[in-house]
Amino acid sequence: AIRRGNRGRKEYEKLLFVMRKESRYFRLEESQETIQKGKVYVFDQPRVTKKYTYKSGAVYEGEWKGGFRDGIGTQKWPDGAIYEGSWRFNKAEGKGTFTHADGDIYEGDWADDKANGFGVYNHNNGATYHGHWKNDLQDGQGSERWTDNSEYEGEYHKGKKHGYGVYKWNDGSIYEGQWEDNKMC
Repeated sequence: AIRRGNRGRKEYEKLLFVMRKESRYFRLEESQETIQKGKVYVFDQPRVTKKYTYKSGAVYEGEWKGGFRDGIGTQKWPDGAIYEGSWRFNKAEGKGTFTHADGDIYEGDWADDKANGFGVYNHNNGATYHGHWKNDLQDGQGSERWTDNSEYEGEYHKGKKHGYGVYKWNDGSIYEGQWEDNKMC
């Protein structure tokens, strides 16, 4: 049972690495690029729909208010990553779907260009996470299921299993109890 727990933990740590690595998206330079063109955000200004190609090679197509992505839109990056959803003041905000270049998909709530709130993360290898996020990390109640049918349901903190949780291995064995820093206590 411990060996399978270690494998699950390693898969989870791989997810964290991928999520942190993806910070190359939603870059401040892109936001500043369109604002510096002298456009201003006016609350009662109507939205316009247009396409814009950033110096980074990313392409946004959707609604704008002044120099701000605002409303519904899609941004595609040169490596194939795509965000489709709501924007507010030049940031991914509200409901949206981010498809990573490797095929992993996060669908859910966004705030300040990060997964925040409830969301579902589907790995290209078949593993899934359903639950709460804070600043692009699993945080709060959630559940994970791996392709070998092992699963965890419980609490997360800053991207790690932390607090009360139940881990079920595919052979039927179960650990129910406290977790700290992604480890059973």
